[in-house]
Amino acid sequence: MPSETLVGAELTRELGIRGEHDLFGGIVPHAFVATKSITHPLVAPDAYAPAGWSHGFPHRVRDDVLSGFSAFTREDARRAGALSAARELVFQASVHVHGRGSAPKRRGPRGAA
Repeated sequence: MPSETLVGAELTRELGIRGEHDLFGGIVPHAFVATKSITHPLVAPDAYAPAGWSHGFPHRVRDDVLSGFSAFTREDARRAGALSAARELVFQASVHVHGRGSAPKRRGPRGAA
């Protein structure tokens, strides 16, 4: 069973992966694409966005996911946390790639699941 997502076309070429029949797992162009962060918008228009970030995708899926923000710097995470607490939104503190898991989430008002 795959436990990690391969990141980048260069790595797949090095491994000899040319198509879907060469791999049982996933390949993404950027590490953050393998996480849930792609489903949430950035906290503000001036927030840091990594290379490859899609500003439109979170808005296209917003009706299908819990509310929240994606942040890639501590400053943006603080802004997202403050807005999330004020609006009682979901806040996912940090996401890690390559099987390291993700941090606990807080949902809604304190005490709500």
